[in-house]
Amino acid sequence: MQFREITLEDMPLALPLIEQSGCMACDASFVNMFIWKDIYHSLVCIRDGFLFRRGTGRSRFLYSYPLGGGNIGDALSLIRADAAEADGLPAFQGLTEEQCSVVAEVYQDIDYTFEKTPQWADYIYLSSDLASLRGKKYHSKRNFIHRFTAEYEGRYELREITADMFDDIWRFNLEWCAREGCMHGHNGVASESCAIRTALENYAALGLHGQVLYVDGAIVAYTFASHLLDTVADVHVEKALVSVTGAYAVINQSLAASLAPRYRYLNREEDMGIDGLRQAKASYHPALHLMRYSARGIQP
Repeated sequence: MQFREITLEDMPLALPLIEQSGCMACDASFVNMFIWKDIYHSLVCIRDGFLFRRGTGRSRFLYSYPLGGGNIGDALSLIRADAAEADGLPAFQGLTEEQCSVVAEVYQDIDYTFEKTPQWADYIYLSSDLASLRGKKYHSKRNFIHRFTAEYEGRYELREITADMFDDIWRFNLEWCAREGCMHGHNGVASESCAIRTALENYAALGLHGQVLYVDGAIVAYTFASHLLDTVADVHVEKALVSVTGAYAVINQSLAASLAPRYRYLNREEDMGIDGLRQAKASYHPALHLMRYSARGIQP
């Protein structure tokens, strides 16, 4: 297979294949493939009714599950042939439990070890839950919003993201990173800034939709999302100043309310193994915590 870097020109071909796959995982998002390509050095190949993805790790190729609606056995056979050219067996990352079963069934002559990678599990919510925040389980979230609106009454504004805001959003993002300490080491949060920059530079072309929260004319939070499936939107980023009590809750609910009429589910992505993110995402009571697995095989 001829793997290459993904481009915006691939979008019209890739989106129907992603839809046919029905995969709700955030790495199946075209936007994520595009904005993270320089960080993960991932490559793609579109052929035979499938979107194939390949990265490199531990001196071997790492594959993602092929996305499409054709014969999955044929698709996995192509991956096996590609891995064989590098004198190896197919190794996978980001598999769902269902996908693990398919890999094991197709490659019956390979002894696979499937390992959970909970830091990359997706938190998927009913959009109506996040938009309405009804019930006892969301009592604390409603309280945060009430405290915010009471403290900043007449001083705050929610606006849809437009091109004239990009520079201000980027400056806010750098400020947020400095306050959170993510500029003091190479980690997932620091790498995210590169992906955000790429997203802002290609915002309209990628079909992104987002909101900004202002207090006294200054940004205190922003978020944006994109189409993943007909029923699922993927929330790529959500940043707020922790010093502004309730800002996170306000921007979260506002985006959910804007997306709920079209999408049944919101994928708010993974927690990267960061305790604070894990607690924050769990506190919104996901409808599905989509576990992810890596797979390594040996020839019996």
